[in-house]
Amino acid sequence: MPMNTSMVWLVLEERLATLELLMGEQASSVIREQRHLDTNSPERVYWHYGYLMALREILAIITGRSPASKTPTGKVGKSDFYH
Repeated sequence: MPMNTSMVWLVLEERLATLELLMGEQASSVIREQRHLDTNSPERVYWHYGYLMALREILAIITGRSPASKTPTGKVGKSDFYH
């Protein structure tokens, strides 16, 4: 069952606060170095994968469904990101 807009905002704000706290405590060098911007770096793959999972989770929150568990290629199993 889809959440109403107020509930979606509350869930997203809570997740943002949690991630901001985590980043502030553990990721100062990651923020400074910005290695996720380097073409063909593992950090870039992890960043895009994390972004993909975040988008899936947002859709799941909005629609009230479970997040998709498929890999970025749409197949269940190992992703093309790891080849």
